[in-house]
Amino acid sequence: MADTDTLPDNISISRFNELLSHYNVLIKSISSEKPTKTGQPSLLELDEYRYKVAVEAFQSDEPKQQMSHDDVKRLVDWKLRHGKFRPTLMKLVSSNDGEVVRKTIQEAVAQYWLDNNTTKAMDAIAKLKGIGPATASLMLSVHDPGRVIFFSDEAFWWLCCGGQKLPIKYNAKEYQQLNVVADKITKRLGVGATDIERVAYVVMKNDASQPAPSLNRPPSKPLVDANRITKMTRALQIAAALGLASQSLCNPLSARPVARQDSTIDRSTLNGKFFVGYQAWFRKPFEDNGNSHWTTNTPTPEVGHVSVDMIPDVTGYPSECLFDTPFTRPDGSFAQFYSNDCDGVVDLHFKMMADHGISGAFLQRFYGYINEANGGWINILNSAKAAAEKYGRGFVVEYDLNGAATASTNVTATFLADLAALSGITSSPAYMHHEGKPVIEIWGFGIVNEVTADDGIAIVTALKNAGWYVILGVQQAWHAELVENEPGRFGPVYRLADMIQPWTVGAYDINNYPGFLSGRQAVEDTGALRDLGIDSSIVVWPGGSSSNANPNDPFDHFPRWNGTFYQMQLDGAVSLKPTFIFGAMFDEVNEGTSIYPVLRTRDLPTNQRFLGIDDDMAPDAYLQMAGDAAARFAAAWR
Repeated sequence: MADTDTLPDNISISRFNELLSHYNVLIKSISSEKPTKTGQPSLLELDEYRYKVAVEAFQSDEPKQQMSHDDVKRLVDWKLRHGKFRPTLMKLVSSNDGEVVRKTIQEAVAQYWLDNNTTKAMDAIAKLKGIGPATASLMLSVHDPGRVIFFSDEAFWWLCCGGQKLPIKYNAKEYQQLNVVADKITKRLGVGATDIERVAYVVMKNDASQPAPSLNRPPSKPLVDANRITKMTRALQIAAALGLASQSLCNPLSARPVARQDSTIDRSTLNGKFFVGYQAWFRKPFEDNGNSHWTTNTPTPEVGHVSVDMIPDVTGYPSECLFDTPFTRPDGSFAQFYSNDCDGVVDLHFKMMADHGISGAFLQRFYGYINEANGGWINILNSAKAAAEKYGRGFVVEYDLNGAATASTNVTATFLADLAALSGITSSPAYMHHEGKPVIEIWGFGIVNEVTADDGIAIVTALKNAGWYVILGVQQAWHAELVENEPGRFGPVYRLADMIQPWTVGAYDINNYPGFLSGRQAVEDTGALRDLGIDSSIVVWPGGSSSNANPNDPFDHFPRWNGTFYQMQLDGAVSLKPTFIFGAMFDEVNEGTSIYPVLRTRDLPTNQRFLGIDDDMAPDAYLQMAGDAAARFAAAWR
């Protein structure tokens, strides 16, 4: 909580100016700690653009120039680097048509200067894909920096929460609340809205009473203990607010025994199931079998050249499927990676699913890999089929549109041809059906830029005509596309779906998940889909970190909080009772969302930064949590 002399109602103009003078020093310090890729602007450069260059270009009712799509993306880049990182936001914003962006913002701003209606202008800007109230306020702020404040976390916490880092819903009502308080300070102290925003940033970043999780792995045991106390204190606060305080947060698994499912699941329905997304894309280097996904731009994993943030615990893996890496563990041994191509790895993974009561897996099939040489992915699919049959699990083929380009290929024809080629796999008794039809998922409509809404209509129509039950994995703000008579919107595609699965990875953290659950998921997702007569699936994820593959990304940018973050989502998903729950992901160590066994923090290599699970957790702790939720969810459907 902020000091009393810095609270909005108490702050004096001298104290305000003192804090404002600290802003540039703070940004320089943060910028120096955030490495940038060659050719990319630093946070300091982006900050100068946001507060100086953009303001000089766009402010007033007669700006020097109109805001372009590139200007919008640059401001969004600043927002992501300056505040909370959201993995899919830039993709969504970039997917807008440039001329539509220019025209939408120009018209919204012109109307704003006529009626000074901030809410109306932001609503108009928020019609663009990926633009919500917060980002819309940023676009409007550079046009009128004296009166329009950017809806940042720090500004809301300082002005509306008494300096406490409470959950934020990011809705129009909250922005109105923020604007009212900011306006009072503007009038009382004679300062501008953007100066208030910067003072809020200084106050909240320097607030020592609620420190953010450390971005660097602690170098010594005492500091580990101190950080864990901080994490556990915050986790207990969140858990108490959600009524979870009776559950031990030192060991989230201790409160409830896990009741397992039957030995063979019912493959005729998705109802009450808990599936995981399964990449199965890891391979040994130099085997002429495509991207290994263990490394970035070198043939083999090396210190400084590795594309995963977590290291699998390979206990029980066939020894012939493992290979040493140069990453040295505290005991002097080398960390080992595995190959999914090796007999026994996929089998072991499905055994883990069965042992923990997880229904099975959605097998990721990237469009760009459909025609991969040597049949590597076909081998993986066949291994998954055999393992699902062996362990009584179910499986589904999930196509990822990344790699598709409808301008140069017939994606619909490619899908139909590939499904025909996979008939020996999809005819397996372990293949999932729902409402009498085999299940297929297509992920990426509204997210992958190269596939248009018209293409989506053709693809979904063809699949449904071929007898498939079609699930669409879509952008988190999918409901914004349900706009009538606007060419290019994905609403007509979504209305064709049998089921919608909004992709929520990165959409919230432990602080704002409760608001997201009660608002977006309960009302705008589950409720809206029910009204449309479309089935729903909810995505849950344990946390995220992808800094080794993407050095500009913060390390551990979505902390797991000793499993509390995941447990909150599992409980929330069970309470909303969608058709099925989707766990993202089983094995995604690249982005740190994996739930299969990984190394604890104490066992991590010392010559490369990796993220581990907490030392007091079992390596399979997240599988246990998922299995517990799966049992409770299945019971809710009975």
